Amino acid sequence: MFKYNYSKIGERFRSERKKLGISQQELIDRIKEKEKPTVGRNILSRLENGDETAFNGISIAQLTAICEEFDCSISYLLGEYEAHTYDLEFIHAQTGLAEDAINSLIGLNNLNEMFPDCQNDKFDLINLILQDTHKKGSFSSLLDLIVGFCRFTIPAASDSLYTVNSNGITKFQGHPSLSGKGTSYNPLQAHFHMQDMESMYYLKIWDAIRELKEMYTVYQNSEKN
Repeated sequence: MFKYNYSKIGERFRSERKKLGISQQELIDRIKEKEKPTVGRNILSRLENGDETAFNGISIAQLTAICEEFDCSISYLLGEYEAHTYDLEFIHAQTGLAEDAINSLIGLNNLNEMFPDCQNDKFDLINLILQDTHKKGSFSSLLDLIVGFCRFTIPAASDSLYTVNSNGITKFQGHPSLSGKGTSYNPLQAHFHMQDMESMYYLKIWDAIRELKEMYTVYQNSEKN
């Protein structure tokens, strides 16, 4: 059985109202103008504060009127859903994508429909990646390729020197030289400053993008043939 988090529900009431840029009274007045059932100012204030007892005096019709103003489902407002609408929640549950990511894909698809003759490389590439079913030979590792480059992690930002070896990235461990005037280190290991490592990371990303573009070109040509 779903357990309601009234503090979270209150935050959603407050957050959605603030997105509209209106006060509690203005929200009530907007609903009244449409001749819809609404709650009193005191009840709305208690709802936003996560007061569980405030829900004893609110009807489905009143909740529906509020949700219409917020452009969301009752399930979202009550914390049962993570996405605003039933359709978005279904996509979220099936794919794990966040609502913002889903809306971005929907927006991209709508743009492609509005301009069918427009060669939108970003849309085509995303579509290709999402269609990857590990059955396309050289394309079976598209997602793995992208994820692999994203796994390159860097320790907390610092100007210090770091060592890269089979153990990963570690803080540079130097030793005073015999003369006492410098630091000795293992010449068989690679040592980098943070700025150097960040540059290497960006170069890796560019390499990945270039490789993906080349693979996509080959894919387009094979589809035409």
